[in-house]
Amino acid sequence: MKKETENIKSSIPYRFRLRIQQWRNRVKKFQGDPHFVAMGMAIGVFVAATPSMPFQTAIAVALAFILRSSKAAAAIAVWLSNPIEHCKLTLQHWGKRGLRIFNAFFVLNSER
Repeated sequence: MKKETENIKSSIPYRFRLRIQQWRNRVKKFQGDPHFVAMGMAIGVFVAATPSMPFQTAIAVALAFILRSSKAAAAIAVWLSNPIEHCKLTLQHWGKRGLRIFNAFFVLNSER
């Protein structure tokens, strides 16, 4: 019985779920006015939607500093929305290019 609980605690889904709970608890414990934290999150989400992929965290923290909002919330918002935005940009980029390649391929094959 002890080995089963050790296997569960060492499994990847368990550790992933534990990490998410830790992040959620960290966000819940932010100090300050809710407007202060929400403004930081909004800045982070806004900057994450820009195509400045390598500099997003730095830009978000700088804007949060200038606008006097939560720098940690801005950084976390960028980190959470980066994978989503990256997938969207990749699909848009490669989707257009792939359509061009396949359309050219089908046009060439239909001429035979």
